[in-house]
Amino acid sequence: AAVENPNARIHNNFQGFDNTILDESLKFDTFVPNQRKKRISAIIKKPLLKSLVYHNVYVWVDRIMNGDDHNFFYFDWMLDPHMPYDPSPDFGNKIVVDKHKLPQNEKIYHRPLSPHEKFSDYEKRYNKKLYLAEVESVDERVGMLLRALKFKKLLSTTYVIFTADHGEQFGEHGQTGHGGFGKHTNYYNTLVKVPLIITGPSIPPGQKIGNTVSTIGIMPTIKELLGLNYEESMQGVSFLPLL
Repeated sequence: AAVENPNARIHNNFQGFDNTILDESLKFDTFVPNQRKKRISAIIKKPLLKSLVYHNVYVWVDRIMNGDDHNFFYFDWMLDPHMPYDPSPDFGNKIVVDKHKLPQNEKIYHRPLSPHEKFSDYEKRYNKKLYLAEVESVDERVGMLLRALKFKKLLSTTYVIFTADHGEQFGEHGQTGHGGFGKHTNYYNTLVKVPLIITGPSIPPGQKIGNTVSTIGIMPTIKELLGLNYEESMQGVSFLPLL
């Protein structure tokens, strides 16, 4: 498990994992020889970055490429895209912006705690561009893992599940971010409609399923996909029949 969300430590989300990488890990720099770093760079088709969130991915790219175990469960909890919106320079520097139209302190746009409606339309667009740059960064990191699996000829035999725990609000219904308690809690699509992509052996590619499911059904779905004899009761219902 590689987890960038500190809440995982609070809620004991590491139970059952043989190896874990916390958000402050620098194992990649410490343990991976320079020759293997060059090989990783060639596989992911990009120079290695100094960003810590990329380091955590590199650790697992290295393990996939140099490991012999073809039976594994790997869980990566990437905190991006998430407030504060601080995309890696590779993507943040691509944002074209007129600083003269941003009258507030730059930190405000990365962590917009004040009501979003106080922003001008230009400020709102910039705020969301920062978030979308983080989305692109996650897309790239997931791609690095897929390239490593492909390199080891494991991609066609590996189930890959991509999802999110929530969406984000940018002024819709007068709300920002994804928090909210009591009277401020809401369940609009901006928060509860999240991506869910599943690929792997026996799953026909290219399907777009319109049924509504819940992420709580992912665990029983994995159990059924792998034919695991796991008798303990669990919440959620497998949506394997839809696949």
